[in-house]
Amino acid sequence: MKLLLGSMASNNRGVKISAFQCLIEFVKIYYDYLREFYVPVWEATSTAIIGNDKELAILAIEVWNVIANEDKERANNDV
Repeated sequence: MKLLLGSMASNNRGVKISAFQCLIEFVKIYYDYLREFYVPVWEATSTAIIGNDKELAILAIEVWNVIANEDKERANNDV
């Protein structure tokens, strides 16, 4: 996870895009282990969200969209 988060801070735009795409897939697969990484994920994604690169901003927002969808799905299954 540290490598993935570090890649999101790369100076290479292609590396950043790949890192965000990987994080989206990571969240889908390892949701149960993500909670301890919320702060570093927020720090990495919030930088992209307020940045000037729209594609990175959309990918960063998608990370949190996937988390929210997983939260909702799990809450609905508990009912």
